[in-house]
Amino acid sequence: MLKSYGCRLRSAGAGRLSAAGFVARFPIAVYPIALVLIVSASSGEYGFAGVVSGCSVFGGAPRQSG
Repeated sequence: MLKSYGCRLRSAGAGRLSAAGFVARFPIAVYPIALVLIVSASSGEYGFAGVVSGCSVFGGAPRQSG
């Protein structure tokens, strides 16, 4: 499996494209963790932080038309 990734990353411009994708998606992955840490630090409860994080996920979900 790693050989197939190596082959694709050796093509022209693939490294820069992968790096740009990583940097662009990093805040998306860190936001829920940061939200839990900030809320739990201020309130002292991880349960409440989980509820806030869950509400954030549901609030940011795309609506389906139909």
